[in-house]
Amino acid sequence: MGGRDRCQCFVSIGLVQPGEPYAFDMGGFVPFRRDVRYLPANEASILPLLDQFEFVQDRARWGYPFRFGLFKIVEADMRLIARHMQADLALLDL
Repeated sequence: MGGRDRCQCFVSIGLVQPGEPYAFDMGGFVPFRRDVRYLPANEASILPLLDQFEFVQDRARWGYPFRFGLFKIVEADMRLIARHMQADLALLDL
């Protein structure tokens, strides 16, 4: 936060679990969280995938949806990310 480093990689993959968001105190910063079932995977750059994603409407502004934290993507985009991260698709129920 507040730095100049670029965040252009997927670093984890998982499925958001049922349930309502809840407040989580991180030492004075209290964001809302959802429970996620994370899977073993490798870090992967988003850049080679940009032209294939349905959620990317404008390649020049591809990072915009990520500013909101949680957003829904179509199954084809999830499969693409999972393959690129070498995650087990069967564990994603896809």
